[in-house]
This record gives sequence, structure tokens and C-alpha cells, in this order.
Amino acid sequence: MKDNRDPLVEKSCKEAHRGASGFSLDEIMVVVVLLMIGLFSVGTTSVMSGQMGNVTRNRMAAVNFARMEMETLLTYDYADERLDLGTTTISQPGYSGRYRVSVADTALKQLNVEIDYISFGGKMKQIELEGVMSRALH
Repeated sequence: MKDNRDPLVEKSCKEAHRGASGFSLDEIMVVVVLLMIGLFSVGTTSVMSGQMGNVTRNRMAAVNFARMEMETLLTYDYADERLDLGTTTISQPGYSGRYRVSVADTALKQLNVEIDYISFGGKMKQIELEGVMSRALH
């Protein structure tokens, strides 16, 4: 079998590629995979950050609601019917909860305010504040 390749053309092609720089397909694939991993990590971090921001806002709103409710309860007179012993349901748009009045001793009422809120992953969590009301101060 006769070789039909022109020796000059073959020699010039070899010389043209000698010392040529560039990237192989393997190197390009490695870089693409590393970039994809990096972009995926950044995207995941952004999503998680947004979700944690929502949870923080929900928790802070629940804390503020509980605080305002406790402050309101503490403004009532000791004998006010709203402070009768037992549990009362309270709500605000987006939040619900309850306050419980119990006797700590003959001159003290124990106040507990519990507010439900949505935490990470849609789980319900609770904020609880406790206070004491004295007959002597009212």
C-alpha cells in the first residue's frame, strides 16, 4: 500500500503544532465541573439565606406580639376580669397564641403569653414570655 501523504504538508503541520499552547478537552471539562459546583453552592447559599431571613422576621414579629400582649396584661388591674384564672386565646393577622393566668400565691398572679410562629421548614415554634403581677402594685 502506497502512502499518498505529501511529506511537505505533513512536516509543516507538525511544525505548526509544535510548541502550540491550548487546553485539552479534559482540562475544559474539569473547569466546567468546578464552575458548576461553585455556582450551585452560591445559589444554595442564597436560597438558604432568604429562608433564614423569613424565619427571623416571623420570630421577631412573634416576639413583638408576645411583648405587646404582656405589656397590655400588666396594665390591667389585678382584679380585672381579663385576668381571671385560665387560658385565653389571642390572635393577630398571621399569628395566634394564648395567655394563661395562674395563681403564684395569694398576692401574685403568674402570666404566661405563648405565641405560635412558622419556623424553618414550615415547623411551628412557640415564643413564651412569663410575668408576675402583684396585688400590692395595683
